[in-house]
Amino acid sequence: MATFECTRAARCEDCLLRDKELHGKVYWHYCVKDPRNPKRITLKNSICNSFIWDMTKMKKIEIPEEDFSFLKDLQNELLNQDTDGQADPRFWSILETKEEPAPEGVGTPVIYMGDGGTMTLEEVIKYIEDDYLPNEEQECKDIWEDLDKSNMDEVVNFMHDMFDWKETRVVYLDTQKRVTEQTGCFITKRACKQHIENNRHHYSRPQTYAMTAWRNPEFERLIEILKRLNLKEE
Repeated sequence: MATFECTRAARCEDCLLRDKELHGKVYWHYCVKDPRNPKRITLKNSICNSFIWDMTKMKKIEIPEEDFSFLKDLQNELLNQDTDGQADPRFWSILETKEEPAPEGVGTPVIYMGDGGTMTLEEVIKYIEDDYLPNEEQECKDIWEDLDKSNMDEVVNFMHDMFDWKETRVVYLDTQKRVTEQTGCFITKRACKQHIENNRHHYSRPQTYAMTAWRNPEFERLIEILKRLNLKEE
């Protein structure tokens, strides 16, 4: 079994360095960069009690080796992964890009083909010329030849008159980006990317999306505990 010690001190950030154990307590130093000489760093004693904890009050928990390894790897990721511009406590979700119905004149015009399917004007023209016109009478082919195919309404009217496709019509779609609600949150970016790789077929143009858990003290405390666990093997 492996053990880890749960500390009550805040994890040191970029400018905090662990110094030494003294009289049962662990003290911290922080470094101060001289603005006149960025390469010069001065160590100063921390006077902030939040960076000191009592070693005599530490608790130990026994966990299986595989769980210990998981926690150790997770901590390493939390401390070193990209922040994607978000403050702690951060998490990742999946952002989808979808085309959704919009009012007339808003978004991109497409042709509704029935049964919920849509096609662009170019796709409809190719569809008609490849799959239908070769089997039609010459009169239909002549009408198509004279048709203004850059006019979406005229192409739709042609389908109404020649093929009796009464459900076809011009509709508008607007591109919307939305965070999916079905997966919850991922506390590492790697896990979010892996989920997308394994389940991409369930989403519409998915990508990772980082957010901050604003005013969520329970989640914030959990992340801080995971970051500052004093993991060591015995």
